[in-house]
Amino acid sequence: MSLYGRESNSGTFAYFRENILDGEDFSRSTHVLQGTAALAEAVSNDKRGIAYGSVGYFIDKPGLHIIRVKTPGTETSISPVDSNHPNYEDIRTGRYLISRKLNFILRDTPGKATADFIQFVLSAEGQKIAEEMKFIPLN
Repeated sequence: MSLYGRESNSGTFAYFRENILDGEDFSRSTHVLQGTAALAEAVSNDKRGIAYGSVGYFIDKPGLHIIRVKTPGTETSISPVDSNHPNYEDIRTGRYLISRKLNFILRDTPGKATADFIQFVLSAEGQKIAEEMKFIPLN
């Protein structure tokens, strides 16, 4: 097996290490690449390759297979993909265990431009764009 992962300053790296590896280090044999698109490319060219990352980067890539994850203590396994589309229900409800939320973090009360941007992201139009980018919309 060829392991591929993100660089240590990546939020995806930090999430996976803390929540999936329980704080343990990645294998020293992990090929560290910059960006999830690079991981998708590497795995598509390596028949023994495996990587982790946002489903949106992998879902439409020919030659890649998104694997199911077994729920601990059960025989149930859940896929983040259903008929080549993100599995919104199982991801939203937490049944698919490898997912994280993204948050806006601000130091101060947002100015008008920032507040307008946040409102746009939360709007129907913003959520439609999120869905087109294969992110999980809020509703």
